Amino acid sequence: MIDNIKLWSDNYSIIKHLDKNFFEERNGIFTKFNNDYTFKLFNPDNNANKAYLRIQINESCTYLKITCSLRKWYYGEKSLQDFSLNDFIEAIELLSSALDIPFDMFCQFPFSMTEIGLNVKVTEKCNNILNMIIGYKNSSYKAATFNGYKRFEIGGFGIKMYDKFAEINGSKSKRTYIKLPNETNFINENINKNWLRVELKITKGKNITKRLGYKTIGEFIANFNDLYLYFWENIQEIQFSEIYDKMPIFDIENKSDKKMNDYFRLVGMHTLGRDIVNLMISKLKNRRMSRKISKILDDPNLKFSTYGKLSFLNNVMGHIVLVLIKSKQTKIAKEIVPKLRANSTYNTIRQKVT
Repeated sequence: MIDNIKLWSDNYSIIKHLDKNFFEERNGIFTKFNNDYTFKLFNPDNNANKAYLRIQINESCTYLKITCSLRKWYYGEKSLQDFSLNDFIEAIELLSSALDIPFDMFCQFPFSMTEIGLNVKVTEKCNNILNMIIGYKNSSYKAATFNGYKRFEIGGFGIKMYDKFAEINGSKSKRTYIKLPNETNFINENINKNWLRVELKITKGKNITKRLGYKTIGEFIANFNDLYLYFWENIQEIQFSEIYDKMPIFDIENKSDKKMNDYFRLVGMHTLGRDIVNLMISKLKNRRMSRKISKILDDPNLKFSTYGKLSFLNNVMGHIVLVLIKSKQTKIAKEIVPKLRANSTYNTIRQKVT
């Protein structure tokens, strides 16, 4: 559930040994970043992993800050795996050991920023889902839409959604750098799957405490499984456009200009509705145009999406349960399902559908 982090400590009795000599003596695990007091920490148990945590100290060794993706640092850059409770604890143990700080003391470190998210395997193309999403909770949440992403934020809280596999796989030029067999296998296994990344970002320590009720590493460990419920409650607020219900499906890749133009016409006709389109066709003097429109509407190969918010919530619910079962927390999985289903928004949508 945890991804990008910002941890810090100003407890001199715990961090006083973290001076320049400490990091320089451990060359290979730590490398200098861009100044004498900032270092990259690579995963000491995974030499092939290029993801790192950024470790920053001040000259007097009275302040320590740790940032970047803990998930990528632990699992690797080319991984869709999210933290289970046991793996999260192991990652924290590994990090505290690398910094030569006792685990129980390290658990006292507070978060000043955290991302809580999941890579959800969905049953619709990620870009189609992103097109369906039009808002979050209310108009106060500012939209920050850019290519391949949807993001909504207010104050120290935000939600972001994007195609995770596309981000990992990157552009065609980037793929030429994939050399290792396990990287190639990862790409081949996931190339035709839809992995939507959904993450909540909470900044500022006081805001983390206000929203979650806690903010230290130890408190996150003690309440880790409650993060699934917190995540679930918040994604209920994602707003889907009803216009996209049963939207014509179109895969843009390798399509001709004509196919693109036909699709744009089809979306317009779908939005207007068949009755209005038929009325407009009946008034056309240009019979050739009338036949072209009818041909687009009646294409036997045309498929329509039946995906909507309920489908999305079912995908997320199923993924949460699967993650818990895979992490050998079957008991928690059984306990959490009634709590997920009890959410009023989810039940309201189900009632409308049935």
